[in-house]
Amino acid sequence: MKVLVTGGAGFIGSYVVDLLIEKGETVYSVDDLSGGYWRNVNSKCKFNKLNLVNKRKTKDYIEKVRPEIIYHLAADAT
Repeated sequence: MKVLVTGGAGFIGSYVVDLLIEKGETVYSVDDLSGGYWRNVNSKCKFNKLNLVNKRKTKDYIEKVRPEIIYHLAADAT
């Protein structure tokens, strides 16, 4: 199953990505890295640095990936 995780480089998002990959899912992850870290990005996921505030780029990416499920875990950590 194709799954998109927003905030995939953050504390919670990175654990969700890892769990989904362990379950055999095809995982796409987006994060703008404002609160997340490259070191949290699982090398087995398809990562894209993306700021979700940019509606056009976000819409284009979702239409390109066509995920079956989206876990929206992106948030401002401040």
